Amino acid sequence: MTVRSAEAESSVAAQVAMAVKEMEAVDPAAVGLLNVLAFLGAEDIPRRMLRTEDGQLDRDVGGWANDRAVLMTALSTLVEKALIKFDGSGVFIHRNRQEAVAQLLEPAARKHFARSAALLVHEAMPDARLVDQWSWGARTVRHAIVAAGHLETLSVEQHLTARLRLAVARFQMMQGQLEGARVSLQRAQSLVEQVEPGGRLEATIWNDLADTHRRLGEFTRALEFAQRAHDRHRRLAVTASFGQKPVDPAKSQMEAGAETLTPDTTPDADVAADLRTRGVIEQDRGNLGDALHLLEESLQMFQTTLGVEDINTLEVLENLFAVLLEAGDLHRASRFLQYSIDIKSRLRGFGDDVEDSRLLLDILRGEVPAAEGSKQLSERFHRRYGAHHQFTADGLRLLGATLTVSGRTDEARTALQTALNVDETNLGPHHYRVAQSRVALMRLNLHVLDLAAAMNEAIQALDIVRRTPALDRPAVFRLIGIADAVADVGDVAEQRPFLDLLESHLLHGAGDPETVMEMNGAVSRALTRSGDRALLASDIDAALAEYERALGFARTTTDTHLDDFDAEVRIGFLAALRGDAPLAREHWRSALDLFKDDALAAWSLWFLVRMYGQLASKGGHSPAARDVLDQLLEDAEKEGKVTRFRGSISSLVPEGWFVKESITLLAADGKANVIASAEPLDPSTDTSQYAGIQGDRLRKEFPGYTEHWVEERDVLGGRPGVMRSFSWAPPDGEPVTQVQLYYAMNGRGYTATATTPADNYPALDHLLLTALQSLRIEGE
Repeated sequence: MTVRSAEAESSVAAQVAMAVKEMEAVDPAAVGLLNVLAFLGAEDIPRRMLRTEDGQLDRDVGGWANDRAVLMTALSTLVEKALIKFDGSGVFIHRNRQEAVAQLLEPAARKHFARSAALLVHEAMPDARLVDQWSWGARTVRHAIVAAGHLETLSVEQHLTARLRLAVARFQMMQGQLEGARVSLQRAQSLVEQVEPGGRLEATIWNDLADTHRRLGEFTRALEFAQRAHDRHRRLAVTASFGQKPVDPAKSQMEAGAETLTPDTTPDADVAADLRTRGVIEQDRGNLGDALHLLEESLQMFQTTLGVEDINTLEVLENLFAVLLEAGDLHRASRFLQYSIDIKSRLRGFGDDVEDSRLLLDILRGEVPAAEGSKQLSERFHRRYGAHHQFTADGLRLLGATLTVSGRTDEARTALQTALNVDETNLGPHHYRVAQSRVALMRLNLHVLDLAAAMNEAIQALDIVRRTPALDRPAVFRLIGIADAVADVGDVAEQRPFLDLLESHLLHGAGDPETVMEMNGAVSRALTRSGDRALLASDIDAALAEYERALGFARTTTDTHLDDFDAEVRIGFLAALRGDAPLAREHWRSALDLFKDDALAAWSLWFLVRMYGQLASKGGHSPAARDVLDQLLEDAEKEGKVTRFRGSISSLVPEGWFVKESITLLAADGKANVIASAEPLDPSTDTSQYAGIQGDRLRKEFPGYTEHWVEERDVLGGRPGVMRSFSWAPPDGEPVTQVQLYYAMNGRGYTATATTPADNYPALDHLLLTALQSLRIEGE
């Protein structure tokens, strides 16, 4: 320090000391206010932040924090003494004056006013999730950082300091300042470990650390913290519920005892928050079933503890929407989004969120064109969050993707390049979100057939995967979407040469073996789809060549047999089309043998039946294929690999009553069923008459009835019957397609109906027919 600066500081200290001495006699509240200001930031201390409803805190600071008139008088006094500047909204005080004020205080008083300043700031900080409070949060967070620093320097109020650091971290996280959030949380964790190890606050900090690591793409570490937080909060919740002593956090789960590890049946908001974090992490890792289960538990617990109209409940609703949307369940996803819209509409501060969600819902429902709707969303995000926020980058990526599909490639490139720049600036060049933008640019370059540029983007995206720690690579690889982008190449003939470029890159070392294997699987799927395109064009030779190459790539993957299965089934289908039943059986048996030793054995056979129907819709049906499938099903039934249902209910029949029996088969997803029934008939009614009666009833009673075909076919184990395919539109539901079979014999009429939504029928065509034709009349 120079002599001149030392003299200046001494002069400031003398001025402050003289002013304080004068004010102590005439305006002691001003002295208390000045003492608090000494432990806040020097710039723009919000007047609103200097207010509290806490009577004790008001008394602690000198009686000005709960009385506007006293506060304004105190501010005027400090302005008059030239100690501060005040513009009506914010207070400004030079750092030298702050230091001089602090030096005048005795050590105990210094700690007292530092604590009071921290309490005022903590009380004023908004929930970081409320976007309309971000400007206020930006004004308060800088003072929270300063106040926490003073408490740490004075070694006082570690618990309060940790809570301040936690609040700061949450604001930083929502602003995309992830490294800053990590540092704030680590400092909070260190403080809590000193004063309250094993408590709730420590577990809450762990949960926030889990969310921060997740956003940074460190999913393994995130899951560790989330599980630790969940275990701790769950034990404390059970302890509170049963009045037990807290469990020693140093003990293992086994030592702690089973009674402390009961399922999450004790409602607790902290446990609900942990479940939510775990659910979102599992979604990022691709475990959508686990994610859905955890989020549903979290939702139920939040609704029980905090109520339906709470921001935490809203967050989980939106998480559930995202999981279901990714899982392809648009109907349920839209319901959750509408539910969140309804709740937000009744709360204050969510007006912009409501409009964003409504626009997104309109896009999903097709009521607003995707490109135009995405553009509106992107513009709204830019206005709300600013040009450099991660949410703005998300909006730009969505916009770029929809513009690419609609052919507006110049606009798409601008949007995607801007998103990439935002994420690189915020997160660095090796974050998975940067790779997401590169994959989107890869898709764009493929669309305009700039295959070399597409390859360059693919290489850079794969390099980001390669740089990711090994345990997190699968999640990052999934999140960037490169496998789906490569698989889509197979649908466009002009993009097909890209697969050769990619194959060359993979052969010459694209990175770690796991990533190469994943990419080989993607190439296999692309070649399969390229073969499907050739099949649809009746180019059997070209289709076979693509399927055989696909099988070669599939055999290099070890994490799943599904790609091998797909290729084998397709090669077998082509053999059946050419009438070579033995070769078709050989390939289909090879496909089934991939799963012969695990729980998917029965599934694989029915999946083969379903795939045959899908392929037949492209290449046509084959008698040889049907014969092979029938034989495979018959063999599987004899070997006990498929289940044949037989009824087990009997009843006495009251005199004069009739008996109508039925069985129902339901698809696991609820999108298809088969119902078979038998009813009494006039003994003179034959099958043709029975089918005619049923057809007349359908035409009369079913709205929008359209008949596709009616044929005489063997049914119910070789009996001469009739089958009919038709569609209709229920008044309260989506259009459906149904196939019915009819048979009449000895005064009994047999009807079986297979049903699925009309747009789902092509995928289930042969599966439904096989289920119908597997029906038998028992006891004859």
